[in-house]
Order: sequence, then C-alpha cells, then structure tokens
Amino acid sequence: MRPCRCLLRELSEADSYKSVYDYISLIPPDLKTEPPELEKRLEACKRCSSLVNGLCRICGCFVEARAAKKPNRCPGEKDMWD
Repeated sequence: MRPCRCLLRELSEADSYKSVYDYISLIPPDLKTEPPELEKRLEACKRCSSLVNGLCRICGCFVEARAAKKPNRCPGEKDMWD
C-alpha cells in the first residue's frame, strides 16, 4: 500500500481520514507506539486545548499520526505525553 500523493482538499472527508490511517499502517513496527502508550498519548491530546478537529494547533499535525510514532514527542511547551 502506497500513501496518496495528493492534497487533503482533493479528497473527500472520508478519504482524508482513511489517508491518515493508511499512513499510520505504514509505520514500521519498530517505530510504532505500543497500543497502551498510544491510548495514553491520545487521551492527553483530547484534554489539550490545542486539539481542533484532530489537528494540533501548535504544529499542524494530525495527532493520531504523530502519536503513532514512538520517537515523536508532543510539540507543546510542556510535553503532554510524559
């Protein structure tokens, strides 16, 4: 499976969400966050006032994609994932 080389505006809403999850599915297993840690990260994001419609207002990422990669950190001043 190859990621889409397109802009979000060119996709339907459903396809744009699918594209994010396709990206997450392509993360190599050794770089993928373990499920319990992923849920912890996402719960922290849900409590953050910078989360808007699945996007982080600090860095502009899709939080589910950012949280899914083990080496990534929360971009906030205070790392919410610690």
